[in-house]
Amino acid sequence: MEPYPLSVDDAPQYPTVIQGAKNNMLKFKNCVLLTRVGNFYELYFEQAEEYATLLNLKLAQKKTSAGAVPMAGFPFFQLDRFLKILVQDFNKYVAISEEFANNVVGKAKSGGLQFDRKVARIVTPGTLIDEKFMDPYENNFLLSIYLATVRSEDTEIVSPQQHSSISSSQPIGLSWLDLSTGDFFTQQTTAQMLPSALARISAREIVIDQNVGAKIRQELQAVVGQDKQHLITSFCCERSEDETSSATPQASR
Repeated sequence: MEPYPLSVDDAPQYPTVIQGAKNNMLKFKNCVLLTRVGNFYELYFEQAEEYATLLNLKLAQKKTSAGAVPMAGFPFFQLDRFLKILVQDFNKYVAISEEFANNVVGKAKSGGLQFDRKVARIVTPGTLIDEKFMDPYENNFLLSIYLATVRSEDTEIVSPQQHSSISSSQPIGLSWLDLSTGDFFTQQTTAQMLPSALARISAREIVIDQNVGAKIRQELQAVVGQDKQHLITSFCCERSEDETSSATPQASR
């Protein structure tokens, strides 16, 4: 998941830690940001207001020279508990901003702060690794769906972006991975057989090319289902000239 470019505006500047959290919220707009501050992970601004009740946390107002800032937090040793609620139960993306010791130059730039804070990990339903709340007897698959480039009747090459919908014979490549075990599989299927393949794989998260047309995305979502247990994530897929000239997917059983 690539961060959004940080935009500079005329908004008030908050104390360094809070301003850094605000900047990270702008860079990782799709994520719930957890910022490590000493022995706590904290949420700020609108995220604190939105999730404090859901997480059963006390919502407070931190006074700053730029105005009061909503905040909520929990002890660092409860991170697994709240990751389970946010990622596994609510299907949210979570960005974890950790503390890193500042060197002499860093301390000078930050006004003497002992730590710098950077997003060290983004956790999604399909990228859980060794969290204690994971069921050791169930796979946690991250599935990628690839719509192959096909040839039309007049031999013109048609990319997935040019399709207005998925035909029943559309070649589809599937690859799925459990990061916690290293299990990796690939399969070639068709749009007609996709629902049964998805039911069998039972992935926690599905990733597709962000350039796939809106109509196809809607059809995929209809196949997957609208409930919160099925999360579709978009990613940037760069195609080479050799790939776009191919008429069949590269995935194999």
